[in-house]
Amino acid sequence: MALVALLTLSQLTLLAANFHTRRRAERLLSSLRTLKVGSSTINDVQTILAGYNPEKIPIDSGCPSGEVAYGVRVSNDFISKIGGNHPILLRAGIRPWGVSAALSFKDGRLCDLHYSTSALLLEDQYPLKIPNMPSGQLIELDTETAVQAANGGATYEIRPYRALLRGFRESGSHLGLNVVVTPDATPSEMDHALAFDLSCFTSFRGCRARCQMLPLATRDAVEKNRNQPIPSSEILEKESELSICSVAPLGNR
Repeated sequence: MALVALLTLSQLTLLAANFHTRRRAERLLSSLRTLKVGSSTINDVQTILAGYNPEKIPIDSGCPSGEVAYGVRVSNDFISKIGGNHPILLRAGIRPWGVSAALSFKDGRLCDLHYSTSALLLEDQYPLKIPNMPSGQLIELDTETAVQAANGGATYEIRPYRALLRGFRESGSHLGLNVVVTPDATPSEMDHALAFDLSCFTSFRGCRARCQMLPLATRDAVEKNRNQPIPSSEILEKESELSICSVAPLGNR
């Protein structure tokens, strides 16, 4: 009985910690959504980042000839560390996740903005079968949106990918969804690109798919590829992954 009470207390403590971290991450996103590439100044951004311990980082390639860049990370370092070092605890309710933001400047104005989310889980916690992946390995889910200056090309691109997991002792896969949007995109596209949903970070099951973290952009990826051949190696699984989330494809609405 005492053990059950201890486990329950531990779960509640972790849940409270995750709620606090999630609120900070949501406030950061809300503030960043008010910025405009090409017009927001470095002073505007410093006011927003003041409470997030920003650090100078390498300038992103999306900002040629940039002068300075800042990055912030919002996560629970304790949960991330013990989850990454002891994957067995992922079965006991540990939910390592985090949010990052990076901003590059040229001539004192914002020229590149990134916001990304990530979550760690075990292979058998992912709802779809990953070909040739041994049972029990780690999966890191990652979604990232980059708002970049217009370059005369595509205004709204969505690219899923699979790569080897880096930065952990255990082997596994990194499943990502990269979105690039420019000021020339439609208001709807810009909104979808930055419509991150962090609610799964504080749910009992945790995040299980990229479409939970960036649902509208994932739906758009399905629509953009509906009439195109999908390589069998592409791990997003398109409509299969989307089917486990609450946002249905446009054609089903």
